[in-house]
Amino acid sequence: MSMEEYIKMLLEQVRFEKAHKAIGDEIRAHIEEQIEANVSDGMDRVTAEKKAVEDMGDPMEVGMSLDRVHRPQVAWGLIIAAMTIGTVGAMIRMTVAYSEYDEFVIAANAFFGISLMLLAFLVDYTTILKYSKLLAAVLIVGMVLNQAIYSHGPEGNFLWQPYSSTRVVFSTLFILFIPLYSGIIYRYRGQAYKGLIKAVLWIVIPCMYMDSRLEGHAALHVMMIALSLLAQLTIAIKKGWFEIPQKKVIASLWAAFAIFPGNLMIELRNCFPSSKLINVRHVMDRLKPLGCWVVYSNLGGKNVAIAASNYFGVATGEHVLLYICSDWGWAVGLAVILSVIGLIVFGFIALSKIKNQVGIAMGSGCLIWLTANAVANLLSGFGLFLTTYVGDTFFPFISDSNVIVSYVFLGIILSIYKYKNAYSQHVDIEAQSGVQLKLLNYELDIKLRKEVKEEKKALIKQKMGEIIYDKK
Repeated sequence: MSMEEYIKMLLEQVRFEKAHKAIGDEIRAHIEEQIEANVSDGMDRVTAEKKAVEDMGDPMEVGMSLDRVHRPQVAWGLIIAAMTIGTVGAMIRMTVAYSEYDEFVIAANAFFGISLMLLAFLVDYTTILKYSKLLAAVLIVGMVLNQAIYSHGPEGNFLWQPYSSTRVVFSTLFILFIPLYSGIIYRYRGQAYKGLIKAVLWIVIPCMYMDSRLEGHAALHVMMIALSLLAQLTIAIKKGWFEIPQKKVIASLWAAFAIFPGNLMIELRNCFPSSKLINVRHVMDRLKPLGCWVVYSNLGGKNVAIAASNYFGVATGEHVLLYICSDWGWAVGLAVILSVIGLIVFGFIALSKIKNQVGIAMGSGCLIWLTANAVANLLSGFGLFLTTYVGDTFFPFISDSNVIVSYVFLGIILSIYKYKNAYSQHVDIEAQSGVQLKLLNYELDIKLRKEVKEEKKALIKQKMGEIIYDKK
């Protein structure tokens, strides 16, 4: 039995077809290594291959063993935890909603977020990577059209949108660029500074465009997205995608990025609304472990009791955690915070088990964006710094803001984990048509037939040599 025949028979036992290429490459490399060892021991090529294949064992048994290992991996714990946190978070927020419409919006966001998470989980993440440039182009067109409609649509026209709505759509489209970035720069693998420059431009140009179109109201959002993209680029450089001096380039990139948060902190320092900061600390000083609490405000010389959850205006914004702590007690608030942090940490743990490099970069970008926003919301919501003029923050899976995007990103993480045994370190993400795939299979069949013919010829020559030797 030839090597290709052995591999083909072995792969027939593995039901997870997406893992066939990774398994085939691994088995082929192992057999070829053993063939070289046999040849160095004095065997001819044909005998060495036969011996190496025999040493691998029965292809049926080996294939069935690999079938048990290479199956889609479902992180049920992560899925159940995400659904539980989303449902409980929505129920808690609904208790401080101002109207039935607000309750409906909160419930709808949680429902659509969880639904899209499951949809993203069902999709093979390499499909997103294959069409990353096309999807990025669609997002850019959507962003431009969104701004054009707002800028030129006359008031009263059905196409005209209020500024806040336009901001939400524009920001969401830009955030969805994060999981596409790895697929874009993976195509530059093997290039030197030319590829690096193109990868950097994919960060700089979109971020500058977003910052200019939102007129400084989203500096924090832009910084979070730039951080996520730069983290992916750093992983790509560390994995050797670009033929450049790694440490020197990474240090230069992060030194340049450090200017952004430095300027932002200066801007934040000049934007602190002192009255709002006092309100936050006023509520925090009166938090209880459990139960609702009130704060007292001096109105007209009298101390008037005001529910803590009604002290700021918008119950689902950057102070959502403070609302939960004030309405339900800081113990409940702490449980919510730890649950979300645990969910994100579990995502990083799941990602650490991935072999595919582009999957690691893609998942890291999504998780870093969630982590950065969670940290910013904690600091902002509890009064360590305020972001009134540079873009509101949100707490993943709890705030209404970006809750759907948060779940989509988690769904992508689940998809990457699901196929952790399917793909090796590198994967071909070039989009291939059905005709191309058929041609590829046809070429493999031709290759196998040629190997079989060569093996038969070698065996005939060997037999002829034995016959001639016997006659002598």
